[in-house]
Amino acid sequence: AKAGTKVYAVCGCASNDADPAALGIEKLFVSSDGTHSMDELQLSCRRELFDAASALAEEIIKFD
Repeated sequence: AKAGTKVYAVCGCASNDADPAALGIEKLFVSSDGTHSMDELQLSCRRELFDAASALAEEIIKFD
C-alpha cells in the first residue's frame, strides 16, 4: 500500500484478511457504520488486526 492509504477497521464486517504491517498502514479510520470508498482498503475488526493497525497508524480518526 502507498503512503496515505486509508484503512478502515469496520466492526462486524467480513472483509480482507490482510496483515496491516505488510500493507504499510499509515492512517487508520475506524467507522462504526461501515462506510468506505472504493479505493480504500477495508480490514476486519478482529482484535489482533485492529491492534496491529493502531500501532502503525499516525493518527486514528473515529466517526461516531
